[in-house]
Amino acid sequence: MEERGDIQRLLHSHLSQLDLDQEILAEHIIRKLKHYADAPYGEMARVAFQNGLKTIGATLLEREVETRVQVEVLIEFDENVSALGKAVNSGDPDLINLIILHLHKKLTLEDIKTTIRDFPSVQSSYVKYCKHHNKQTLYSIYLKEDNFGALGEIFIAETLDETKSYMRDSLLRSALDVYLQEKNDFYTSTCYDHAKLLEFQKTMDEKSNDGEKFVGKSIHDTCLSLLLKNETELAERLRTEYSIPERRFWWLKIQSLSCLKKWSELEEFSATRKSPIGYAPFADVCLQMGNKKEALKYLSKMDVDSRIKCYIKAGFLNDAGKLALRSKSRDGLFEVRRRCVYQSDLFKKVDHALMKMTKYNRQI
Repeated sequence: MEERGDIQRLLHSHLSQLDLDQEILAEHIIRKLKHYADAPYGEMARVAFQNGLKTIGATLLEREVETRVQVEVLIEFDENVSALGKAVNSGDPDLINLIILHLHKKLTLEDIKTTIRDFPSVQSSYVKYCKHHNKQTLYSIYLKEDNFGALGEIFIAETLDETKSYMRDSLLRSALDVYLQEKNDFYTSTCYDHAKLLEFQKTMDEKSNDGEKFVGKSIHDTCLSLLLKNETELAERLRTEYSIPERRFWWLKIQSLSCLKKWSELEEFSATRKSPIGYAPFADVCLQMGNKKEALKYLSKMDVDSRIKCYIKAGFLNDAGKLALRSKSRDGLFEVRRRCVYQSDLFKKVDHALMKMTKYNRQI
């Protein structure tokens, strides 16, 4: 404590010599302080700044070993550029964030941009800060930079925020506007499609009498909901307008028919033409609904391995084994053996068949 008092008296005695050049005074103070261990250069620099002696303050601060203390003193006296330099050189993100908070409270957006323009890493950190804490400032930054793509991304991201669901219309329109300015045809078209879908979903919500909500659903889920409500024509229209791939639409169709337990319609649909997704999915949706009898109707339309898998899924392991043995399907035999009770009759037959196949392949 006595040493600290000596240092304070030394500093004040020198600061009173205002007739001397500040650089000379600073050098004199530093020479005197060499006699003291752990001299509080940061504190002394603060006193110098408080007395309007910036040169002395800056010189003393250079002797401070803790970067955080240097930065804190500099931002306290609005030496922002110097503070930024210290923080960036330290590589400490906490110090950079400390300065960003200070700048955000004290300066206008234009002044902030001027201050940080020579520090790319700080610019990036400031944008990141605004993304989380001040969207309005972020809008202003992107607008001034004509960064319409980034602005559009913000609007699109906000449409996914459930707390802003009431703003989806306006957010989509805003996104559409900025992508038009950017002349980005793909995103413009995407926003237009989403806006159109949202309008359609709102109409469906108004018509709905079972409480189901369409707004917020994907095109895929919207189409499935329509099919489940027997709104086949609307689902077909949606398929055409949004170019839903044929394979996906077939999946949606068979899912909806199985959920509604319209087994005859499902069978009729399978016969309309050759299925682009094969016939195993027809059996799968039947099994998911616990209808093994309907699932087996599609066996004749499947290849051997698919039939074996279908038998296995339905719990008919013996039938799967017989088919695998008869067709000599290596993959099928492996699937059956994997599910057999060890050393059961079926296990032994399948294992024997696999051993024979392996031996034959070795001879070849």
